[in-house]
Amino acid sequence: MISQEWLLTAAHCINNDLFNLPLAALWTAVLGDWDREMEELTEERIPVEKIILHERFHNFQHDIALMKLSRPIKFTSKTRVRAVCLPNKRLTHNQTDFCVATGWGRDLEDGLLAGKLLETKVPVHDNAICKKKYGHAVHIRSGHLCAGHLDGSTGTCVGDSGGPLQCAMSDGRWILAGITSFGSGCAKPGFPDVYTRMSYYLPWIKTKMKTYRSDLRKRYG
Repeated sequence: MISQEWLLTAAHCINNDLFNLPLAALWTAVLGDWDREMEELTEERIPVEKIILHERFHNFQHDIALMKLSRPIKFTSKTRVRAVCLPNKRLTHNQTDFCVATGWGRDLEDGLLAGKLLETKVPVHDNAICKKKYGHAVHIRSGHLCAGHLDGSTGTCVGDSGGPLQCAMSDGRWILAGITSFGSGCAKPGFPDVYTRMSYYLPWIKTKMKTYRSDLRKRYG
């Protein structure tokens, strides 16, 4: 969540080889969840009103999408939901103490999706490392962020796509540095993961949110 009514995710979670579902009426956001297998009384379900895919999304390029909730959620202790800060400048591999990737993906490549939210600490790398590993299949550009352990000890896995990469800054703030996009499948040694870099897409995010609000004012006065 980046505000009380806007969510970010990966575009390929909405449009991929198996399905293309950019219709907002088909989506409901479940906020404040931790254990998917039980009702914790902290969840809030809000229908999605609008989905905005990046217009140049293709083959993990511009892998980003916005979701507008049908109503804003209130940030209270009951819901346990907060908005994450967006970065104001490009994050480099020497600017953060550590980053945390979270998701309900598999903990083993052939395992099941997790019931409880998983997290893992990962280091940020120069994009040249991911370019060397994945450049034959996906052209690594400035809009990508390379992060993950090179020894294969931990990382994101199948089912984590669209989840956040949050980084602790030296001043104590946490920022949303990236969105889980793709990787080796499940933390293979020598292969870090690739995220959509938030600082690169900040202008796109702000423009789309502003344009949507402007269109609503014109439509309803």
